[in-house]
This record gives sequence, C-alpha cells and structure tokens, in this order.
Amino acid sequence: MGLLNKFFNTIKPRYHLALDKKIFDNKSKMYIYRFKIYGGHSFAKYTYNDIEKDENIAYEINPYDLVEIALNEYKYIKQAKIFRVIEHLRDNQYKISNLESEEVINGEDLLYDPYLIKKIRRTDIRNICHKTGILQGRKISKKISNHNINTQPIVKLKVLK
Repeated sequence: MGLLNKFFNTIKPRYHLALDKKIFDNKSKMYIYRFKIYGGHSFAKYTYNDIEKDENIAYEINPYDLVEIALNEYKYIKQAKIFRVIEHLRDNQYKISNLESEEVINGEDLLYDPYLIKKIRRTDIRNICHKTGILQGRKISKKISNHNINTQPIVKLKVLK
C-alpha cells in the first residue's frame, strides 16, 4: 500500500491551474479569472493581460480554460465597442457611449453616417430613426399647412366625360 501511495504522489498533472470563476471588475473594466491551484486549497487571480504577457502562467493553465478565456475576452471586446443610448436629450439629440468614449449625436446626422450605424445597437437605431422620421414628417406637414391656400394649384385637374 505504501508503494502505491508513493506512486500516485509522484504523478503530477501537466496543468496546475484550473479555471474556477470569472469576475468582472467595474473599476478596471476587465475580467479577473480565479484559478484553483492543483494540490492545495488556494486560488490565484489573473487578468487576461497577465496571462497574455507571462508565458509561464499560460503554460500552467489547462488549454480548455484558455480557449474559454479567449472566447470570453473576444465577446467582451465586441460588446465594449457597441454604442448604447444613455440619455435622450432635446431637439433630437442623443448621448451615446461605449466603454471607451461618450458622444452626443443628432438623429439626422446619424442617418447619414454608415460607420456609426454599424456601431450602435439595432434597437437604439430603430428608435432614433423612428423619432427622426416623425420630426421630419411634422416639418413637412407644417410647410404644407402654412402654404398659402389662395395660390393657384400647380396642376390643374379636368373632369373627363
């Protein structure tokens, strides 16, 4: 029995760190990954940048966990680039932001900027375009109603018998 215990005590796994939990830190706007260290009751915490910079840490982590971390970071970066409407301001103005910047845009300017359309959430674009269309329709309606009624019509219609 002692020989068997000695044999199993000498076997060590190739990867000493297994992903336990991922935690989002609001201060640094990054994920912190908590790893369980093999053979003990302690945990190690690393960010994606720490893992990327230090090859020794990357060699100690299970490859399946590395793939999961890389996919999680890809999704996070993709979501971080998308603008969201934070606040509706007056006169068809909107405050939009992502994790990197914050801007104030006009609804009419948004309609003619294809780059910005790709960067904003679809539901926000739909709401902005809908409101901008309503406001432009009201302007056109006001022009038509303010048009002088006594002026001659542009097209004369005849009744055919």
